[in-house]
Amino acid sequence: MSRDRPPSAAAALLAAVPLTAAVAVPLCFVIVTEQVFEPAKAGLARALAAVALAAAVAGGVRRPGQPRDGAWSRSPLLWALVAVWLAETVAALGSVAPWPSVMGAYTRGQGWLTGTAVLVLGLAAGVTAGRPGGLGRIGTAIGCGVLPAGLYGVAQSFGLDPLPWSGDVVTRVVGPAGASVLLGAQLVETALLNLVNFATLIATKTARIVHAAAGGPVIEFGLRRAQGPDGGLTAARSAYVGGAVATSNVEAGRRFGIPVRGTHAHSWVLSFDTELEAFRAYADALPNNAVFLVDTYDTLTGVDHAIEVGRSLRERGHELAGIRLDSGDLAYLSRHARARLDAAGFERAQIIASNDLDEETIESLRDQDAAIDAWGVGTRLVTGYDQPALGGVYKLTA
Repeated sequence: MSRDRPPSAAAALLAAVPLTAAVAVPLCFVIVTEQVFEPAKAGLARALAAVALAAAVAGGVRRPGQPRDGAWSRSPLLWALVAVWLAETVAALGSVAPWPSVMGAYTRGQGWLTGTAVLVLGLAAGVTAGRPGGLGRIGTAIGCGVLPAGLYGVAQSFGLDPLPWSGDVVTRVVGPAGASVLLGAQLVETALLNLVNFATLIATKTARIVHAAAGGPVIEFGLRRAQGPDGGLTAARSAYVGGAVATSNVEAGRRFGIPVRGTHAHSWVLSFDTELEAFRAYADALPNNAVFLVDTYDTLTGVDHAIEVGRSLRERGHELAGIRLDSGDLAYLSRHARARLDAAGFERAQIIASNDLDEETIESLRDQDAAIDAWGVGTRLVTGYDQPALGGVYKLTA
């Protein structure tokens, strides 16, 4: 077999694995740092990428006993590598280059130019990928490492971003250079951070709670513990964005169109001589939304009273909507309450649980086979209890 015979595609790819890693890893590092860190660190990343490219070129130098790869000076891959290497090295030296960084700038909106440049580099690598020896391995390596970046840059320039979440940037404030624009951009910093940080914190917390509930409805119950009236409104809206199905905050429902749900308080029961009398009065006032808070005195006795009033509602053409548990061993009490409701013919009555719930408590209750249909979550949701502040920042970039 001739030593100059081109290797198979599989053999070429296998031989190119070390060089592919040498190029692809720094390239990915460049993309990440361009998105997340300040320009100084991004410049360092570009310098590392330049070193990796130089190492790839050096890896293709013919060693004793290896076949010749042909005239390097006529290789489009070599000159493409040299051009990118020079551009990246100059860009890394204080960020004073008169052109955008080929490796990174397409992630900042200059996609068609720099994405095409990287794409051409990848195509040039592909042309040489089938050649024997070091040059063929370099071609395969650069093609594998760079072609995806070029395609990404070109796609992004046409608004077809396959990775729309770029780093941790939530909002961009853009304007032409100049002191007046800089001042204007700074004036909105505090307002934007105030609007974004707390709302994002609560929406994220809600999303975790909704995930833990595994399909069970989550209702925001936290106005009494929120950071003031405005905080309560923002929390209700953010919780709805995060996946809660309703809020107990009537004003939030009016302002934002959020469904409003809730039950009566313990004080309602205490304002009557007996719990049964309180339940009957509530059923008379809201016969189509009768959810009784049953734990003011004895929880299971309260369930029996709810069943008695439920029978009265059914005789009048209405149904018992459910009961609410707000204290005690929720797993144990919910199972026994479910058994009593089902035995009385109220299989469709829901059991709603509350009392300092969060995602961990909900997961624990589900692991204990709690018979809970919906979750009213208040304090630990609207306050971001386990992380009461989100560290969002506002940065100036060129």
